[in-house]
Amino acid sequence: MSRYTGEKCLICSQDFKEDDDVVVCPECGTPYHKDCYKEKGSCVNKELHSSGESWKKVIPTGSARRLPEQSQFKTENAEQKNNINNDFQQVEFDSDASCFGLDPEEIIDESNNITLGETMEYVRSNRFFYLLAFKRLQNAFLKISINIVAIFAPEYYFASRKMYLWAAILTVLRVMLQIPATIIIMQGMDYAQMPGVDMSFVNMFVEKTGINESFSKVLLNCDVALRICFGLIANQLYFRNVVSRLKKLRLRYPDSEKYRDVVKQSGGISIAAMVVLLVLKNIFMVIAVWTLFLIGYMI
Repeated sequence: MSRYTGEKCLICSQDFKEDDDVVVCPECGTPYHKDCYKEKGSCVNKELHSSGESWKKVIPTGSARRLPEQSQFKTENAEQKNNINNDFQQVEFDSDASCFGLDPEEIIDESNNITLGETMEYVRSNRFFYLLAFKRLQNAFLKISINIVAIFAPEYYFASRKMYLWAAILTVLRVMLQIPATIIIMQGMDYAQMPGVDMSFVNMFVEKTGINESFSKVLLNCDVALRICFGLIANQLYFRNVVSRLKKLRLRYPDSEKYRDVVKQSGGISIAAMVVLLVLKNIFMVIAVWTLFLIGYMI
């Protein structure tokens, strides 16, 4: 069912039907029949353009969706309406539905008019976890939410979720924090069983720089702190990334059907990105360590 079914086209004043061809204004998101918009040639919601606001779906008071006997949500009071735990206790859970029984038309980001259903179509993998996380973050004062994968390997998590800038930043930071420990490990290796390999420069480098086991442990603890920090904010960063991506895709693809197809293709996870990052991280570690050795040798 189209998210605009039952809403009115502001040009012809007719309700949108399920099989109507609907397009939206790239500036404010106001929906129109494709033919109406083509004939008019511009959006009629000019006041939204000047104020910088977005079109919002209007749900009439007393609509069938809100009737207790027909609604999946049996909200008892206003506080329960904003509580994710109560939402799930009062919903008819459907594991096959895109939002597991919650309303896919629920606005989860007011500023960009992004719905719960849109975010779940983009997330695709592990939707139930992110449905809970996004709902909690929507109403939480502190925007923190535990992500176990991000605690152990934040750079690989962000790479898998196609957040490549964060993946690159964390890769560089973690390699820098791990280099001293890597050098200490190299110093302690037994090279006697490796004929023709002279690694005496490692000891020389350690003596010149003053790197020791205590220093390396301090940096490894900083690495642990970094992982924990990003493990607590990863879900919020991902939520903001999803909203930003959906906003850009909506502007680029005003046709609703094309938009939904592109959302599904653009989201999800990328195993290939994780594999590429694994290779690049190891290459970067080797280059960084040997560059330091070269600098130490020249000094």
